[in-house]
Amino acid sequence: MPKSRKSIILIITAFIFSVSFQYLMFFLEKSVYLGSFLIILVVMLFLYMGFRELQILILDSLFLVTVILLMMVGNPYFANYIIMNFIILTLSVVPVYLVRHKLNKPDFIYGNIKKVLKYLLISLCVVFISLIYFIDNSETADVILRIRNPEIYYRKVDTVIIDGVEYKNNVKVNIDIPEENAKVSGLFYIQGWAGDVSEIEDARIGSIYAFLNNKPQEGGKFLGIIDIKKRREDVVKVYGEKYKDSGYYFEIDSKRLNNGLNTIYVYAKSNYFGWNYTWRNIYVEN
Repeated sequence: MPKSRKSIILIITAFIFSVSFQYLMFFLEKSVYLGSFLIILVVMLFLYMGFRELQILILDSLFLVTVILLMMVGNPYFANYIIMNFIILTLSVVPVYLVRHKLNKPDFIYGNIKKVLKYLLISLCVVFISLIYFIDNSETADVILRIRNPEIYYRKVDTVIIDGVEYKNNVKVNIDIPEENAKVSGLFYIQGWAGDVSEIEDARIGSIYAFLNNKPQEGGKFLGIIDIKKRREDVVKVYGEKYKDSGYYFEIDSKRLNNGLNTIYVYAKSNYFGWNYTWRNIYVEN
């Protein structure tokens, strides 16, 4: 097989592996920087194999196209992983180019340097695998529970007992915009607030998710993680300063939804009472 064809096959293989592995990390809610770590390993592997800046630029272009496609289909969260890859690959081309051309060292990875790079690559792979396992391990366990037993993961806890005192669930999840049965098209947004207003001092909302047309444990489509900590003075007036940042905001491209009646479910997770939710019916007219 010609060397150029082998290079193309390796580049495509590295691209498919990188995207697939990072999607797994995204699904397990791992840090976006672990994806960047992975691409650094890919660049080091390319250098070890004698690849030049051209091969890195080809891989870089594949990631750029992927970012554009992800933004077009409305998946900006996973696109964040790929954008970091694109930035790192673009930056890595500069030193490779300078060494090969400006310093006139076209084959600078050789001899002892190549041996050092080999052991460094192995060591970083071990570190990478360790980081995947240990970073956010509890969050990963939660995600696995969500996949295997969603009815348990998304459960609502009615009461908790702390130091012999019983506290009742008083989690509020509200949708202010859009109104019930509102007609939407193009880009629209979900806006409201969520707060654990129980008497537990350190009770709080940690995560808010949006689902489409059903509860998550009954097959609802995951729309995304909702941005929280929006200032809500009206909530402060009723519940106090603790809830000043209880507002949330989430933008949705209605083209991701079917025309006609759709139901948006907003789920908020309390650190004591599990998940509470509310929903809003809307009509999509595109």
